[in-house]
Amino acid sequence: GYGGAKSVEHLFWETYQQRGCIIVGGGKGSGGVMKRITRLVKIKLVAEIFGVDHALFSRMQFLHDGRTAERKQVPLRKLSWTTSEDTEFKECTEEIYAEECPHTENWKIGCKKTLEERLGLSQAWQAQHLVWDSEGYRYTIEDDVKSDGYPGLNTLYCIHEVT
Repeated sequence: GYGGAKSVEHLFWETYQQRGCIIVGGGKGSGGVMKRITRLVKIKLVAEIFGVDHALFSRMQFLHDGRTAERKQVPLRKLSWTTSEDTEFKECTEEIYAEECPHTENWKIGCKKTLEERLGLSQAWQAQHLVWDSEGYRYTIEDDVKSDGYPGLNTLYCIHEVT
């Protein structure tokens, strides 16, 4: 990629190795327009310390090609697509927009894996020490977003935000 853009190689890796997105469209019915679809879980981890809430933010992101980027974001993870690589999505269906998508791992499992993989918190430790705030859950859809990472490729983000 050039500047902040990611390469086609990275898009291939994200789609087929990481299984973090799918590409739909490109055929006659879509007018030749392709769209990247990715589903995320974002975790706002809050600890009360001496009566004051503190939230955990990541200050640096390590990119696929070894570069780093300075960020201020909560721990997040792309949910893995569980359909076989041979499955071809020609268009966005209601299932893809649904809060509980049958084509990706469950967001609650993705949340637990994120805390385990990114922060080293075992699932047993999580069950014993963390409390999920049911009021702090939100599901949002951001459609036809112009992607900074992939210029010219619109993206659909389905986002589970958890506290």
